[in-house]
Amino acid sequence: MDIKERMRYFNFSNWLLIIVGTILIVPWFSLVSFAQATSGLEVTSIVLSKNCVETKDPALQTQAIDNPECPMAGDTQLIQVSVENQSFTSRKVRISLEIKLDGKRQKLYRETHLIPSSEEYKILYSYNIPEKGGEYHVSARILDANSNQMLAKSSTGVNRVFYILRQSEIELAESRIEEQATETARLIPKKLEFDPPDLRWENLHVVPKHVLRGEKFRIRLDLINVGGDIVRSIKYQIDFYNVRLPRRRTAIAAQKVDVLAPGETATREFEYSFPDDQLLGEYQIMASVDPANLISEIKETNNQKTSDIIRLSDIKLLIPSDGFQFEETGLFLFQWDSLLFREFKLQIGINDKFNDTATYFDLPQGERWIADKELVPLSGELPTLAQGLMKTYKKSIVYWRVIGRKSDGQQSTSDTRTFSIKSSTPET
Repeated sequence: MDIKERMRYFNFSNWLLIIVGTILIVPWFSLVSFAQATSGLEVTSIVLSKNCVETKDPALQTQAIDNPECPMAGDTQLIQVSVENQSFTSRKVRISLEIKLDGKRQKLYRETHLIPSSEEYKILYSYNIPEKGGEYHVSARILDANSNQMLAKSSTGVNRVFYILRQSEIELAESRIEEQATETARLIPKKLEFDPPDLRWENLHVVPKHVLRGEKFRIRLDLINVGGDIVRSIKYQIDFYNVRLPRRRTAIAAQKVDVLAPGETATREFEYSFPDDQLLGEYQIMASVDPANLISEIKETNNQKTSDIIRLSDIKLLIPSDGFQFEETGLFLFQWDSLLFREFKLQIGINDKFNDTATYFDLPQGERWIADKELVPLSGELPTLAQGLMKTYKKSIVYWRVIGRKSDGQQSTSDTRTFSIKSSTPET
């Protein structure tokens, strides 16, 4: 083969490789965008019920532990995915929600839904956060219901991230706070030796504020010595009481702090659950230091501190919030939680007493009860019944509550909330 023939063969081979590479590689990168453009489907938003921005500040990290808006290991994270169908026909698709931690899949939900034409459809997922700290990435995809072909996926701007503090980070943050407190105490000018100590509670936090019967809650306290002398063997007591019976107190803990220097803070944490026979209602936690008044202090009237109100119930309402407004043609979703009851029924009426059967209705209707802790009424069922009541009694809102039932017939009722319905047609 002479030189010219070799050159022609070389050029032909090179062009062949370029053409084949283009055919194999270029379409692969555009599959997703092409599928989304042709299907008319789009993941428009992902919303998390709890989220905190990751921070390296020790003070903010320890505050996040007591912040109910921040997700913690063991919490339930509610995730709402909104999907829009821009085509002219309804589409039956599979919505895939994926949660990853450090690149490894933690949970994959795949549910089939019918997405109406030219509408935005919302799907709510409930995810129990495991005992693993780190950065959780949440994304969603839309798949063909029959072939599992990917039609669309959530973009980077739609995907969500929430952060769970690792135990090592919590311990390091608390250690730094203690070091800062020690350094602050060291820099405080020394008091005169004859100045007595002065003990007081700086903080008293209880999480959560609404507790189910049988559920544990956490108590965090800071005891500080703002006086001028060291104090030793400091006894303190933690009690709780029903706000209607403030003198009838029950002890949670009775312990002591060995030593507390001027300006020093002692932090204590407890886990507790109310006894099973405790009355439902509102409670407060009271912390008392030196209850027997054995320590001579500058001020003796600041040795007690009470918490905010804690609600104890058998059934805790989650969704919707009080005063929520539903769209008449939107999704009606009710969620609650309970540890003791397994069967439930939703009641909706025009007053909060539910004492007249003519003014409220049950879902499900009749003698049926449901075992789930959420209810999505049948299409058109709730708006028709609720708006009928509101029109009859000339009300703009309705009340709702949940009744729980045990196998032996024992029942209990949740608190009461309100909601309204925004009509899809303007009133004349």
